[in-house]
Formats: sequence, structure tokens, C-alpha cells
Amino acid sequence: MDRRRFLLTSLAGALAAPLAAEAQPAGKPVRIGWISVTIQSPERGPEEWRPLVERHLRQSGWDPRFELRYAAGDLDRLAVMAEELAKARLDVIVAPDTQGAVAAKKATATIPIVMSSADPIGAGLVASLGRPGGNITGVSNAFDDGIAGKWVELLRELGPASSIAVVWNPATRAAAARIGVIEMAATKLGLRVHRLEIQSAGDVDAVVQALARTSVNGLIFDPDLTLIPYVRRVADAALRQRIPSVFAFAPAAANLGALMAYGPSLPDIYRRIAIYVDRVLRGAKPSELPVEQVQKYDLVINLKTAKAIGLTIPPSLLARADRVIE
Repeated sequence: MDRRRFLLTSLAGALAAPLAAEAQPAGKPVRIGWISVTIQSPERGPEEWRPLVERHLRQSGWDPRFELRYAAGDLDRLAVMAEELAKARLDVIVAPDTQGAVAAKKATATIPIVMSSADPIGAGLVASLGRPGGNITGVSNAFDDGIAGKWVELLRELGPASSIAVVWNPATRAAAARIGVIEMAATKLGLRVHRLEIQSAGDVDAVVQALARTSVNGLIFDPDLTLIPYVRRVADAALRQRIPSVFAFAPAAANLGALMAYGPSLPDIYRRIAIYVDRVLRGAKPSELPVEQVQKYDLVINLKTAKAIGLTIPPSLLARADRVIE
């Protein structure tokens, strides 16, 4: 082959390669329901992470078509949405929070459900982590005792302190257990704890007012999903009062002005959800897929908030951060 012909052949091959890639057939179409008690928002809802699930599924050979349902904290509306999904011809339902998973399970016993829940056994979603039974499996993002105590330690690392506030819902069993751990950890560090209760929207004003008149050196926002609609107001109040705050999930620090977030890694949770959906779509039975417990935790620190409240983050703490917002 002469040089000119060789170059033309090589050029044609190089141009054809991307065209061939683009011409590859799309993955197999699948219909996926997505139901959550939270708000459809990059700031406060799982819509920030759904594209991660979609991307993984496309890479695995699927063409996912989503039916999205977000209840914005309205449990009655959530139940109606779950019934709507149960009547649709879906291949699988994704429920990234406990309330959504409970509603989906009540609505259907036949459509496979992949969930994320802090307490899947206590919520009645699965019989056991090893053998879930029924039509549901997924990821357990439980907050163990070490995590609750860690929030206290993180606040104490910021400097001298005498007291902290904890925003929580006393009606939630898991929250009651966590606040006990928080108070034990605080006592060991010589800190007083002020309990600030929110059971409904009507309690939020009282909490905001309490933060304005109570002298505390830090705030912990309990990761109870019933409190999600109030994250922004509490984070704003802490910022105005120059109170260092720690939340459980990254978006609070990344998008809402909280100083820190420490808890289960959301990217890791949603990647695992995608893996479970893929396995179910390939024929695995949810009843036989063990619920996986979260293994990765992320620390996020917002330096903009630190500057706004006049706080210098210790270098040793910054060095441990998985993400720093500047």
C-alpha cells in the first residue's frame, strides 16, 4: 500500500470510530418509578443524585425512563403517589428515603423496590438485612452511635465551647436514641446540651427564636427525614446568629450554608442503589438480595460559612475533609 493510500485509509478509520460509537444502539428501555417524601430540588431532595443513578444504568446497558414523584413532606400525598406508581407498568421502583419506601411497599407487593433507609428493619421494610423477604431490598444508611458522637467532637474541635443545641424530633425512635448518644458525648467533653424540638412546621419559629436568645457554641441538626423541610430555616438562623452548625448530609453544607456536614456518603449510597437496580433488572429477586450497610462517610466543610461567622477552621480538621466549599 502506498503512503497516500495508507494515510487516507487511516484517516477514514479515525473518522469512522466516533461515528460508530454514536451509532451504537441505545440500551434496553426500562421504566423506573422514583418516589420520595422530600422536595424535588438540588438543594433538599434526591434529584441532585438521580442523574448519578441514571448514568450508571446507561453505562450498564439500560435506557431508563423515570416516573418521578416528590411529596414535599406531605405523607398523605406520598401515599397517593405510591398508588399511582403501583398502577403504572414499571420494572422497578426506587425509594431513596424511608417514608417513600414504606409508601411504595404498602402500595405494591409485586413491583421490585430498591430503597435507602436508616432503619429498614424497624420501619418494617425488610425481615432482616441478610434475607429481606418480599419485594424490597437496597441500602441501610443507619447512623450508628459513633456518628452521633462524632458531631459533638467536630464542634468541640472548633475551639473552646460550653454548650450546644440539638434540633430533633422527639416523636422519632431513632432520633431519641441519637440524642442520648449526643448528650453522653457532650457530657464527656464538658458541654451542656439544649434540646430544641420540631414535630411540625409550627415549631420552627420557636426554634429560630431560641437560637437567637440562647447562647450556644454549636448546633447539631438531627438527620430525621421529618425535619428536612426545615433545614434551610434552621441553617439560616444558625448563620445569622454566627453559630457553627453540623448536619448529617452534604447538601446542607454544600448548598444551604451549614458550616459542616458529616454522615453517609450520598454519592456512594446512590451508586449502590444503581447497582441494586441493575441487578434486579437482570432478574435478581429482591427477597434474596441482602441489604447492604453503608460503609463510607464524608466530611464537608464550608469555608464561606466559616468566614461569615468569623471562624477559623483548624488545619487538622480541614485536612480530614472529603470536600471543602470555598
